[in-house]
Amino acid sequence: MKVLIKDIANIEDLNPDQMAAFAREHSEEYDTEGEGVDDSTIEEEFIQSLIGDFEFENRKGHDWRENLVSESLNEAMDFKRGRNIKKTLEIGLSSHPEHLKGKIFRAKVYSGVNYLGKITNSSRWSYISEGDYIYTEVVSGPDDEGLLNFWCFKFKNLEDFNKYDIKNLERPNHLDIMGVDWKSYYMTWGTFQRRFEYIPEELYEAMDFERGQDPKKVMGLGKRVQIEKDLEEVGIRMEDVEILDDFVILNKGVGFSAEDNLYIIQLKYMPAKKAAFVEDLRNSKGDPKEAVDQALEDGIPSEEIRVLIDEFGKYENGYQTIDHKTPAVIHLTKVTRDEETIEYDEEYNTYAFIGFMDKKPITVNGKQYYEDKFSVEAMIKIDRYDQVSLNSVTGMKLRARYDDHDSNVYFVKVPKDMMDEERYKEIPDHMQEIIEKYKQRA
Repeated sequence: MKVLIKDIANIEDLNPDQMAAFAREHSEEYDTEGEGVDDSTIEEEFIQSLIGDFEFENRKGHDWRENLVSESLNEAMDFKRGRNIKKTLEIGLSSHPEHLKGKIFRAKVYSGVNYLGKITNSSRWSYISEGDYIYTEVVSGPDDEGLLNFWCFKFKNLEDFNKYDIKNLERPNHLDIMGVDWKSYYMTWGTFQRRFEYIPEELYEAMDFERGQDPKKVMGLGKRVQIEKDLEEVGIRMEDVEILDDFVILNKGVGFSAEDNLYIIQLKYMPAKKAAFVEDLRNSKGDPKEAVDQALEDGIPSEEIRVLIDEFGKYENGYQTIDHKTPAVIHLTKVTRDEETIEYDEEYNTYAFIGFMDKKPITVNGKQYYEDKFSVEAMIKIDRYDQVSLNSVTGMKLRARYDDHDSNVYFVKVPKDMMDEERYKEIPDHMQEIIEKYKQRA
């Protein structure tokens, strides 16, 4: 079924001229027909793809066509590539009566007679409660007042649609079914959009709904299906990825040769603010602090930022490995400390050192003996929120690996009033017992 692109754009608060031009330029992909904004159409099955692709190509810094941006992009609007699929699916229809016929809708709010407009019959259930469903058997109009006439079955549970075969129900028999009623409502297209949400056919045919289950929980089905199609087209198996609830896609086993294709799909479907962070992270030239700060300012939870850093912070660029992961994690850890941790960091110093057991001479009754004593190569104060400082620990580990002693790298936290020098050649005598007791392997 063909749908006018301008109807899609108007419902989604997008620019009709630009969206229609975009669809016509990619006519082979969306099966676009028409020559202008007033007659450009696409098949209903491509609506979701068109919206996602159009918003993706118009994201900040990647405008699809510069000469249209100024007149078509509302700069105050936050384009969301990874928008809630429920919102996206609501636009799968236009105001044309033929497009509204034979569809299921769910009431988003309670509506009494005053909100619904005319009601041609006054039998039970003249109102519609939030969560009620209607199946539009006949839709006609609009009349001179701009009202569409909806003849529909109203029912309480989505499972009842298949249970009672409402699609083929004969009107004289409907009153014999508890919870199902036949109604006729008049309302404008705008009123209808505000008060009802479209339930796609694949949801009530493919899903086994239990009584009382909220279909919002499965509204991600449409987007997941599209993700599967996109992955399949580039040869990526579903078992090699993990799709999170907000459609962030994680690589579990995609090989190097397909990572570039996966990255494009990952950016396409994740929420816009997360996609912006990922791109900023990869373009940070080794200093991702600004990217991390912006992500936090955008309201992305720190634990979700950490997931994105782990997924996208380290990657291959030709024959070179780019690692923005380590500095990003360090900075994120620093700026998200709680007050207790900040206070602790201000009161304690952290020292790293190579430690080993050594033989130290002692004299007892004029005779010299040797005893085991824990010794250090040097103790260096480090800042665990500074990568350069932490790099010194990496160097220590390399030296310890090839040391003649049975050495290991340790760190210890010490109150600043007990040790506060930048470097110690050996453990201060008054700290020997404390260092040995509280040291930890690095």
